Amino acid sequence: MDLATGAAREVTPHEGDAQYVPAGWTADGGFLVMTDDVGGPRHLDLVAMDLASREWKRLDRIDRELLA
Repeated sequence: MDLATGAAREVTPHEGDAQYVPAGWTADGGFLVMTDDVGGPRHLDLVAMDLASREWKRLDRIDRELLA
């Protein structure tokens, strides 16, 4: 969100169903999120997003079967 203008932009655009759970911030200002949108519904990924470039970097992957 631009504090001067109040304009907001979506940082997790996607098609269809996807889960995004905020998980914090990286030391360099990146956004941490748990999502099933990167690796598919069978996996839950911890990813960091660079807000300037909107690029995702997978940090870890969890097989959902292990969570059951």
